[in-house]
Amino acid sequence: MPEAPFDGYDEWDLTPVSLPPRSTLYAVEPIGVGTPWVESLTSYLTRVASAHGVFPGVLINKMIAPLVPGYSPYKRKHDLFRIGGGRSMLFNGVGLPATSTVQVLETLTLRTDLRYLTFLPLAPVLPGKAKSVVRFTKAWCPGCYEEWYETAQMLYDPLLWALQAISICPRHLCRLSTRCPYQECARPLPGVAWRSRVGYCSYCQRWLGVVPQRAKEQSPSHQDAEWQWQQWVADA
Repeated sequence: MPEAPFDGYDEWDLTPVSLPPRSTLYAVEPIGVGTPWVESLTSYLTRVASAHGVFPGVLINKMIAPLVPGYSPYKRKHDLFRIGGGRSMLFNGVGLPATSTVQVLETLTLRTDLRYLTFLPLAPVLPGKAKSVVRFTKAWCPGCYEEWYETAQMLYDPLLWALQAISICPRHLCRLSTRCPYQECARPLPGVAWRSRVGYCSYCQRWLGVVPQRAKEQSPSHQDAEWQWQQWVADA
């Protein structure tokens, strides 16, 4: 059988392709932006670390802290970037720690909406002192963790839980937890510790979720005047 005549090669288009900018870190999508259940920056930072398969402490120590203006591992004023994470809840606040962390994370992820994971947009109407706004240790709703896990939703910490004035979950009407529930641990948790994982204790690494009905039963009577006041605060 005679061979088909050779018509030559197709012409190649060698025009350079225009590529969009590439981010240094994976630009994880924040949860709930524009809603009352928006994610906190400490939660977002923990999930970004998880997306890269590293501990949050490694991400902070190697990628974030060195880009903060004036950072030095020997200066006390930057102790919130150190391993223990004792003051990392300030990342969610209205001051310089929140501003610096947002700027660095936005530079690394090329996102432009991370300030909405903090109280920075409300800075003009909130007290300037961090202790008047944010908690210094983590708070969470065990019922939310359990519900999100059972329904295969993304685990995260809403910014609402970081408010010092909030002590109950308006969804499950149970008191927010502030210590690891396991007796041999029972420690308060920082916003972001070296080995933080959303939904798990930063120290003993055990699950913090509880069936919503059980969490509700462990809370004080809903008829209590203080309880009703806290529910109004959370709703407001």
